[in-house]
Amino acid sequence: MKKIALFALTMVMVLTAVCPAFAAGKLVVNQEKFYSIEPYDDSFYAYIFAEVTNAGDKAVEYNNALWEIYDANGDTLDSSDWLSCYPDVLEPGETGYVSAYMSLDDVESTEDAADYLLTVSGKSAKENNIVRLPATVAYTYTKGDYRDYHVLTATVTNDTDKTVYDYRVVYAVKDAEGNLIYTENVQPSYVGILPGTSVEVARDLSYDSVVETLLEQGVLTFDQVEVIAYVEYDD
Repeated sequence: MKKIALFALTMVMVLTAVCPAFAAGKLVVNQEKFYSIEPYDDSFYAYIFAEVTNAGDKAVEYNNALWEIYDANGDTLDSSDWLSCYPDVLEPGETGYVSAYMSLDDVESTEDAADYLLTVSGKSAKENNIVRLPATVAYTYTKGDYRDYHVLTATVTNDTDKTVYDYRVVYAVKDAEGNLIYTENVQPSYVGILPGTSVEVARDLSYDSVVETLLEQGVLTFDQVEVIAYVEYDD
């Protein structure tokens, strides 16, 4: 009996050694940025931005996330699982961005939101209907008489053989060291890109109260700006 058990254990070890590990996608958070700000008097908001990457060897789909905010004593102020990831399906090595915000009702200062915890999970992608489009981005600053203008302009090219509609453009703003500061995304409606042509998609951040607050605090810089453009098909 002992010989049979020993033989079975030996076979398991041999199979483990010769068979490759089960291929799977792995969604990991590379970096994240949390803000507690007061864009309006006595109105407090928390924002989270995160960069995620598929560190596995198969496509991975964003599944869910949990974002919890704590006070100085470690007690929960609020939590949310209402977060978005763009794109929500990543091939091995690809990057996407998770973001969310929430209103903080039971605080008297931005310092009341002292800490946070972000947990992001993925699941195996049965199929990937996302097609990434070539894109570049430029940042333009214009000094105005009453307001300064901060515009991110992406040039998106359709390298497919059919007109592309409902594409999404994701902007990521980073500092000189590559640390994530802010993300934004837009999805132009009713504007198609003909095959072999390009369009410019401009995002004016000048009237965004969050951006204005971060600029006033000296937190937001545009040392590095990255862009992802993609379209998601139903079939």
